[in-house]
Amino acid sequence: MAIPPIFTMLFILLVFVGDSDVYGVNVSPSTKKSQIPPFISIPLIKARGSRGSDQLETLNSVAVHQMHATHGRRRLAAFISRSRSSATTEHHRSISRSPTRNRRHHARIARANQNRQNPQAEVMDSDKAIQSINVNPQPDTDLGRPSDAEVTRASDTSHPDSGLLYIEGRDIGYMAPLSVGTPFKEVYMLVDSGSADMWVGGEQCKGDNGTDCGDHRFLGPESSSSFVDTGVPWYMEYGSGGSAAGNLINDTVRFASITLQNHTFGVTQYESPEFTADDIPFDGVLGCAKDNLSMQQTPTLLSALQKAGLITERICSYKLSRESDGKHDGEFTIGGMDPSKYHPSSLIRIPSSYDTGFWEGEMDAVTVNGRNIDLGGGRRRCIFDTGTTLIIAPQKSECFSNDVDAIHNSIPGARFDNSSKAWTFPCNMTNSVALVFGGRPFPIHPVDLAFQPADNSTSACTSAIVKGDVSGDSTNWLLGATFLKNVYLSTNQDRNEISLARLAN
Repeated sequence: MAIPPIFTMLFILLVFVGDSDVYGVNVSPSTKKSQIPPFISIPLIKARGSRGSDQLETLNSVAVHQMHATHGRRRLAAFISRSRSSATTEHHRSISRSPTRNRRHHARIARANQNRQNPQAEVMDSDKAIQSINVNPQPDTDLGRPSDAEVTRASDTSHPDSGLLYIEGRDIGYMAPLSVGTPFKEVYMLVDSGSADMWVGGEQCKGDNGTDCGDHRFLGPESSSSFVDTGVPWYMEYGSGGSAAGNLINDTVRFASITLQNHTFGVTQYESPEFTADDIPFDGVLGCAKDNLSMQQTPTLLSALQKAGLITERICSYKLSRESDGKHDGEFTIGGMDPSKYHPSSLIRIPSSYDTGFWEGEMDAVTVNGRNIDLGGGRRRCIFDTGTTLIIAPQKSECFSNDVDAIHNSIPGARFDNSSKAWTFPCNMTNSVALVFGGRPFPIHPVDLAFQPADNSTSACTSAIVKGDVSGDSTNWLLGATFLKNVYLSTNQDRNEISLARLAN
């Protein structure tokens, strides 16, 4: 029997992700794994299906769960690699400016030019800036895109410094609409608290084999009179297989009621297929981590806004909505917090003093039905990551217990499925699992813990809390949307602190 193309693609993705290295910039083969910098996360796209189709449901549910788990595990491994070696920051920066990196950046663009099915296209010299026709012409009007079927739009917000936060797919990613250029062009930006760089697709962008960069919105001199190319290259490659390259540019950026002139950020000249598919709804990435995590070595959007006097403090606040609720109340706030989104009496603040660039703080405990779970080894360090779907906890080590097993052993009806190597529990489970920060428990809604049915029946669901493949005596957790949909999250770089509160509704 012939294997359906979607299963073939899924199998290739699983093999590739499982064998790929984790890195954020080009490194030599001799580079030690402890020196490998982190990468930003991107939503899994190979198993994507429009909300109106059954494509996602026809995939093996175990395989889909495994893809999300693998993605989160590799991201957590990258985070821990950086946190264990605070002395590698300058090493990362020297790599990002190295001639080898720049040559690779230009070589990719040269190959894309060479492969284009255009007899007038010339192969560019690897040390020269790209000069070619606009391969991504902009339509006069935006008549909608196929990827719009993947987007759940949020309702209007009344807070002056807040913008809407859209949902990609079934809560696999969150996007904020920004306006760039002159005149303004709206782009959808994947909001990622685990990275610090901003980039948008460029008019000169080319994909593999000389193709264009898909049905997306692009920025460049043809569409923006305020666009200035600095000629400084940047390049990023991701452990999940995606890569992008381009130049740093200066242009206008508007978010909500705030307009920033001459902001420096990246515009792509090359994107791999992981970004160029027509059904990918985002046009770029907006990193919201700390400045010292920037691989482009540019100030974050928050720092640039503060320097321009447009905000007082470098604060990002998130209200991640849940598609199944139908509330359409996702919101992203810059420079402050929206008090209408959370219960003030539940607000706690914890320090984020680790010099890693990520937003991480200590978790006091985990409870199941109000009872503390004995994890052993004291508190856990948690990284708050809007770009990850699941919750990733460390494997059992010589010094610490297996956190994931300890939690599920306390959930009535939970069992470990040896075939899928994942925990399952009844889909209609009503038990309360809560993470405790600042002495206050923050419960996770059971619908978020039940990732999806484990098989064709609806009686058992795979758990959204999975084990991380992280070696050593790590106590790091990675908290993705599974947890973050249940809290109001705010980060403050000037105070180096994380705020959490229970949602208002």
